[in-house]
Amino acid sequence: VNCHWDGGWLELHANAKDKERVVEKEKAIWTQIAREFEPYGQRLIFAGNNEIRNKRGDNEVWGEPMASEREALEAYNQAFVDAVRATGGNNAVRNLVVQSWCCSPWRALDALTLPVDPADGHLMAEVHFYDPIDFTHSADKVKTWGLRKGYTESTLNQEDYIDDLFGRLRSAFVDKGVPVLLGEYGTVCHSLSDAAVKKCDRYYLEYVTRAAKEAGLVPFYWDNGQPGVGMFGIINRHTGAMSVRHMYYGIMKGACEGSCPD
Repeated sequence: VNCHWDGGWLELHANAKDKERVVEKEKAIWTQIAREFEPYGQRLIFAGNNEIRNKRGDNEVWGEPMASEREALEAYNQAFVDAVRATGGNNAVRNLVVQSWCCSPWRALDALTLPVDPADGHLMAEVHFYDPIDFTHSADKVKTWGLRKGYTESTLNQEDYIDDLFGRLRSAFVDKGVPVLLGEYGTVCHSLSDAAVKKCDRYYLEYVTRAAKEAGLVPFYWDNGQPGVGMFGIINRHTGAMSVRHMYYGIMKGACEGSCPD
């Protein structure tokens, strides 16, 4: 259970001016959610927030936050944990997920401070991964990925980059007993007919899924329910049909071949 998009009242207001108001509202919401689901067992996990950031004027801050912005993020993560734990019962030791700034893996590595939690060993960190953005978020800008396969000549955010980043996350969190959710990752479909382009889609998802699993990260593909070229969706939510099979096969190949660390 998570709050994925809140309309911006929290997600776009990580700043000193709004912090107190947002903390009060977040505690109220998560107190109600936690009470409702308290009887559920430990297979249920709560994730407090999504891609927390701030707006400075008309611009959303996806890069490095100021100290006051990071302090607001930490206050929102702490408010979530405090609210859930205060309801007791199963929620006293339920596994909870907290997020880095914008859910960026690099901002997590910079300075993700975990909340104070009376339940030792029951916090998880969440990051999202969509590099390189020109490939994953556009069907037209960049259609190829996979330097080792010879699918592209670009060296930007290719296999070595993923290995390095996921290895850092493993060292910083997983190896220290803090599980990491790759709460979103994926790419838009670049083609349903061009065989060479489809290979790139499939290989990208295969590689990211396998690399995440081997680094001890738990990967969750971002299927937004809209299949087709230029979209992230794989499954038709109206019929249940597998609409973008080459991307599905990439995820499954990476998941089946990847091995979680001991």
